[in-house]
Amino acid sequence: MMYFTDVVKHYEVMGTKHESDKNGRKYFWHKAGLKENIEFLEQEFNLINPTHIIALGNHSFKFLNCHFGKQWKVYKVIHPAAFPQYGINGFERAYTTLKEILKSL
Repeated sequence: MMYFTDVVKHYEVMGTKHESDKNGRKYFWHKAGLKENIEFLEQEFNLINPTHIIALGNHSFKFLNCHFGKQWKVYKVIHPAAFPQYGINGFERAYTTLKEILKSL
């Protein structure tokens, strides 16, 4: 079973999407590394028991691979928040990546 996830489950909404995204990137590693966040992810994965984890974005991939890569195979796809930056290429990149992941299983 493949499981899509982001690491940080709670984001502060700022005045604009750009400000919210910037703030989310700024505090990602702090929030992700909190003991209660790691424990939540661990419980989530143990409950779902995926064979593969699809991380949304570079930061999530690095974090999940570092903390859970020995237990589960972690793959990376472009984060949906990056789609406006990449336009249709973002969707195409995500689709292509997912096809490659499925072929490798």
